[in-house]
Amino acid sequence: MSRLWKVLGLSTFLALTACAHQPEQGPSEEELDARRGEEVPRVCFSRFLSGFQVLGRDRLIVSKGRRQYELQMFSLCPELKFAHHLGFDSFGSCLSSGDRVLAYPYGVHPGDWRPPSCRIDKIYQWLPAPDPDAAEAENS
Repeated sequence: MSRLWKVLGLSTFLALTACAHQPEQGPSEEELDARRGEEVPRVCFSRFLSGFQVLGRDRLIVSKGRRQYELQMFSLCPELKFAHHLGFDSFGSCLSSGDRVLAYPYGVHPGDWRPPSCRIDKIYQWLPAPDPDAAEAENS
């Protein structure tokens, strides 16, 4: 049995191979607080998430269709900065506190190498960015 199948047998391993957006400078705490919604116990999906964005060394936004969620890690996770693909170690098709994020750098694919993992602490709904046109019209 290959190493990958052994990992799949022990836990659900889901790879996210969507394009990652990594800004040069992360958003400020005020911007993060403005977009952070309610804490949720889990994020469930069938097989794949549709994208992700790294917000820093301890935060990550994952997209599931039109919905987005902020994953906060228990501690700093420097591997996130270099993530091109993500994998998850979870007990099913839902992510929750205690599950692990695996950040694969460019050119490395699941099964080639298992990167260090980062444990999820909290999950929040990620709210849409405020519409600057609507704010400008409101101030007029």
